Amino acid sequence: MKILHKLNIIYIDTIIQTILGFYQRRLSKGLKVKRKTIGFFIDTINSPYEYILYNGVNSAARKLGMNLVTFLGDMIEKPGECLKNKVYYLANKNMLDGIIFSTGTLSYTEGAETASDFVKKFTFLPCVSISQAIEGVHSLLIDNKAGLRELMRHLVKDHGFRKIAFIKGPEGNHDAEERFQAYCEILEEMKIPFDPKLVAPGDFHAISSEPALELIIKKNKMKPDAIAAANDGMAATAIHVLASWGYKPPEEIGITGFDDLENSAYDYPALSTVRQPVFELGENSVNIMHSLINKESIPEITIVPTRAVIRESCGCSNYQSRYYTVNVNQKDEGTLSGLLRTMAEIFVPHNVEPPVKLLETFISCFFNALEKNSPTLLHAVLHKDVYNYIYNAPKVHVWMDIISCLREFVIEKYKTDPSVLVEALNLIDLGRQAVDEIEYKAIMIQINNSRSRLMSYKPLAVEPVSIPDVNALLNLISQDLADTTIKGFYLVLCDDYEISDISSSKSKLLFTYDQITHPGGFTSQIIFPTGDVLPDAVLPKDRPYSFLIEPLFREKKQYGFAISEFEIDEEPYLLFVYRMLLISSFRVILNIDELKKQAVELENTNRVLRDTLSILKKTKQELIQTEEISLRDELTGLYNRRGLFLLGEKCFETAENNGEALQIFYADMDGLKKINDSYGHDEGDKAIQTIAQILIKSFRAGDIIGRVGGDEFVVIAPNSQESDYKVIKKRIMTEIKAFNVNSKKQYVLSLSIGNSSLKHNVTKNLETLIRQADVKMYGEKTIKKSYYE
Repeated sequence: MKILHKLNIIYIDTIIQTILGFYQRRLSKGLKVKRKTIGFFIDTINSPYEYILYNGVNSAARKLGMNLVTFLGDMIEKPGECLKNKVYYLANKNMLDGIIFSTGTLSYTEGAETASDFVKKFTFLPCVSISQAIEGVHSLLIDNKAGLRELMRHLVKDHGFRKIAFIKGPEGNHDAEERFQAYCEILEEMKIPFDPKLVAPGDFHAISSEPALELIIKKNKMKPDAIAAANDGMAATAIHVLASWGYKPPEEIGITGFDDLENSAYDYPALSTVRQPVFELGENSVNIMHSLINKESIPEITIVPTRAVIRESCGCSNYQSRYYTVNVNQKDEGTLSGLLRTMAEIFVPHNVEPPVKLLETFISCFFNALEKNSPTLLHAVLHKDVYNYIYNAPKVHVWMDIISCLREFVIEKYKTDPSVLVEALNLIDLGRQAVDEIEYKAIMIQINNSRSRLMSYKPLAVEPVSIPDVNALLNLISQDLADTTIKGFYLVLCDDYEISDISSSKSKLLFTYDQITHPGGFTSQIIFPTGDVLPDAVLPKDRPYSFLIEPLFREKKQYGFAISEFEIDEEPYLLFVYRMLLISSFRVILNIDELKKQAVELENTNRVLRDTLSILKKTKQELIQTEEISLRDELTGLYNRRGLFLLGEKCFETAENNGEALQIFYADMDGLKKINDSYGHDEGDKAIQTIAQILIKSFRAGDIIGRVGGDEFVVIAPNSQESDYKVIKKRIMTEIKAFNVNSKKQYVLSLSIGNSSLKHNVTKNLETLIRQADVKMYGEKTIKKSYYE
């Protein structure tokens, strides 16, 4: 692993040692517990980057047996004016042993000076800064340049791109500045002149990429070969914006990002990006804090490496390039042990133990299948062992990476034996298809589970007139909390406070819910010092806790704060909705001066909840629509291959079981390549869409019509006899002839069609029928070619 600065900066894996166990902390008038307690300042956990970072901090704190208190405020541009940011001032040396700052997200629009001023207010405790260097504070940074240089070299060397645009991050932000510097350095290295017309400002928010593209493409009149965005959010939006303008990324313009958040691998096209280890940043910030608390000597700055992740959006097709660059001992290179080591390291960023035995089985089955020319040997381990692994760990989607790693290995191993290499690559493609199906099933299972859990939570699903008073409202919430994964929830009311007078401020614990000790919840009027956050009597004693603290305020009035505790692996969307519903439920309690207007407040609360339930219903509908979209071809609206086979298998099974007729039509456009070459791909797309509409008009509403290739279509017609073929074909040809006569196009549409019919107890499966129809279609196309020749 490369050392960036040998004198005073070294990598994490050479300085951080994980130490498990519990540690005695000093007694204080605040949280009088044995475990160490660390604070974590972050602006949100509702976005992918921040949620992964929070999970890394949370996971490491659990491993070390430390308590975690996460303060959810806002960005710190106006720390004296934002009521939400006052939650940070709850942090004090009586309750905490140290504070970790997500400095890169707390201040990324204002730069290092604002961040430094803010962090130094809390240096009465050990502090760790993530993604921003603060003088005198232990800082955890990423090597922005290494990964981006690697990605830029790929664009220039492997794709031959010379005109590469760049969408920057916010001015003054450490990460953004380093990424732009890496862009400039690679241009100089590759002897490509810097063109300011190819650079546009951004701010890390996804929506900022559209005005950036407006500047580069429309105002500056530039047509770049590729666009490198300073983060994934801007890159993903750039893909959609370019598509809406008529471009076809990545065929016309390559796109790359930076971060490699979870969605980046599942967008279309899958995003080529730079992987910064966000989870490890959070995890190792806790390890550094642990060392500081124990007064161990560590460097002030620690650098975490990044690496390029090559997928489809840069123009690489079908994940042909390796996802991860993994260092392997030279003696292992090219050996099966080296391949196993490389595969195992792919799991490390996901914080899971590599399934070495499963990987050994997978490698063994692959080479056995290759030797015996039997794909079923590979399919057996994929559909059984790999499926079971993915089903039990649905968030660890790494098996496409494993396939890509294997592909790199066999290309190198069999590069001198082309015949074996072709067989090996064919087998890998079959494996890739199987893994795609397995991961799709796992994702759908995860979606369904999340939907069920979300819809089961219904706080305050009653009319407000049925709630006689505040205590009844709290009791109702207690009952609903028992049906969720929420471990604890507390409502604290307090007067105004500042960091300078936190020790003299008092608070009142109004409501307590704890899944273990107080499963029914209870109301109280306990008065305690605000700096304690919670009275010692209600703190969990038998386990480390992880609290999320959020401020409660309305307009310009501060009311107090809400404290939540959830399962560590809770889905981020569910986590957001749970918290939103809980805090919305307490809106009726917040303004003590307006309790006499309880009926009005309850009505407002009920309206918020009705709106929330409406959002949930809309979300449910969107999930259903998403499932439907996944079965449809984007260009024509017909079923794609997955949708065709999913519905077609059921149709075939019904016909076979009931002795009913079933006919397959296989159609292929004639001369699409000529249309594309002569009139452009846009016209070719229109021709494909026209054929799709003709097929829709020519078949019945109950027939299943799918696009299975660029210019290939399959129709599954239940209860259709062989004798219907000529009638249907004539209907199709009449529609095509009418279009050719009336369209005034400079080309004519033509379609070759073949058919096959179900022969009960003879036809093996749907694929056999489709192949038979394909053969007939090809015969017709051959006759046409010979006729014109």
